[in-house]
Amino acid sequence: VSEARVVNVGQASWGALEVRMIEATPGRFFDPPRAQDRLMVHLGPPARTTGGYDGRRAARLQRRGDIDIIPTGSGGVWDDQDPTSTMTIWVCPSLLKVATRGAGERLSGEPRTQQRDAQLFRLALILKAETQRQGAADRLFVDSIGLALASRVLGRYGVADRIRAGAQLPRRKLSRTLDFIEENLDGEVAISALARIADLSPSHFRVLFRRTVGSSVHRYIIERRVARARMLLEDGRSTISQAALESGFSDQSHLARRMRQVIGLTPSDVRRG
Repeated sequence: VSEARVVNVGQASWGALEVRMIEATPGRFFDPPRAQDRLMVHLGPPARTTGGYDGRRAARLQRRGDIDIIPTGSGGVWDDQDPTSTMTIWVCPSLLKVATRGAGERLSGEPRTQQRDAQLFRLALILKAETQRQGAADRLFVDSIGLALASRVLGRYGVADRIRAGAQLPRRKLSRTLDFIEENLDGEVAISALARIADLSPSHFRVLFRRTVGSSVHRYIIERRVARARMLLEDGRSTISQAALESGFSDQSHLARRMRQVIGLTPSDVRRG
């Protein structure tokens, strides 16, 4: 197989973050091991290829939006049958450390190929636009995007250093977390925001919250929203639609579905109560 011809079509570096965009002809493409974790984001039309990382080989059809998560030290070889357009994002350890808030989280040692992650792809496209823009990029904006990207990657594909057996959220951090949830039940309650309140990485926070409360974060929030909606309906002054919105549900059918799951009753049952 002849070697692919690679053309660099864009490149930028912002300290802890580096982006390079390439277009390649069909042929053999080498992705050597690197000293940094990286993402390879596929941007072009569907392309047939055979290959893999760390000596593994398999045929696949890569599509726009496919993302390979490649940890430090992994390299790959691909035999592309079609032209390809990709963007590689290198992430420095310093950025990962900031994203984990010193919790020791890192990427899994195994490469993950063809991940479909709409949020991660949106962040990659923002970095692509910053790479292509004329003039100096807004460094503060790029830094915020880089931090969001690192947090997302670690939140979904990272592994944490072992959490001490029996460790739980300290009482004060738990109290602040629960208060924040109650105050924001009618809006968005993001894991990342709760983790910041507890001064933990998202993955550490999830584990410690479950240990302390006895429920996942998502389950706990749903149960609190159902409890608030029930209170509003039993009060008799809110319609089902109003109770749904004031409890953080998108509409009354969303409320009805969750209420049946949690307490086995419909909103109408509660109102008639």
